Amino acid sequence: MPVPQNIAEILQSRKEIEFFVTVPIAVFFYIRYDLEFSCFLNLENRRSNFS
Repeated sequence: MPVPQNIAEILQSRKEIEFFVTVPIAVFFYIRYDLEFSCFLNLENRRSNFS
């Protein structure tokens, strides 16, 4: 059974909206965790250097 054209368009636009919403959020969280993790590693390295 063929899907009506307008439903297919709605589904397609929903996928695009989800993509444009989720990708920036994922990038934001990735960068945030990456910065926190690198700061944590730097602190650990300094601590091991002092001891």
